[in-house]
Amino acid sequence: AGVFGAGIPTSLYIVGIRWIGGIRTGILALIEPVVGAVLAAVLLAETLRPVQVVGGSFVLVAAILLQRERASPADGTVDAEAIASELGDASATGSATPV
Repeated sequence: AGVFGAGIPTSLYIVGIRWIGGIRTGILALIEPVVGAVLAAVLLAETLRPVQVVGGSFVLVAAILLQRERASPADGTVDAEAIASELGDASATGSATPV
């Protein structure tokens, strides 16, 4: 039971992180509580309060904005220097400081 209940889902989760990347995984993790609340409302007849609906809407809007902000260029190229400067990694831009 442990292999089917925990082992396989955990393995698939790790494969999914590698497949879509850490940033997109984080964005998708934002949506998990919203989906849980919606499923509870639909399947268990739970009542969503207005504050929960507003909060869930904020989470979804934030996830959409983050996804649009992180979208790659139309030609599919990646600008390593832009990414390095965004992350503050001087070593990727060729101006590394010795440690």
